[in-house]
Amino acid sequence: VTLPMLSERIGASDNVRSSKLLRAAVSLNAVIILPLVVMGSLLSPLVMAAYGEGFRSEWPTLVAMLVAAGLASVQVPIGGMIAASDRMWTGFVLNLGWSVALVGATYLLVERGSFGLACAQALAYGVQAAGAFAFARGALRGAVREV
Repeated sequence: VTLPMLSERIGASDNVRSSKLLRAAVSLNAVIILPLVVMGSLLSPLVMAAYGEGFRSEWPTLVAMLVAAGLASVQVPIGGMIAASDRMWTGFVLNLGWSVALVGATYLLVERGSFGLACAQALAYGVQAAGAFAFARGALRGAVREV
């Protein structure tokens, strides 16, 4: 939803309004997703038990995946900013960082089963979020050059 607005503001070199819009979009996503992550985490033993009693003890896997989904969702507006500012190579580099982190974390955590794989997802999205927020902060200050 914010892509056309970000495109217009970035095209006009209006970093103040671009920054406000991006902050509002990220904040709105966080306000929406955080309660869902918390509630899902609290209810995860019941949700997992619905798949059968043998799954009840695997509730930490669901929590890790909810965290991963939360991290992914709060950075979606930054993807719009990347597209609006015509920095698709930057998006490629951020996605490459995510995939390298995912493969590396999976390699290290695969022996922990589904929980390890879910943690690898959360870790990879955390790495991507750190890069995305650093890029957005620098780009809106005019400090980031084309990647």
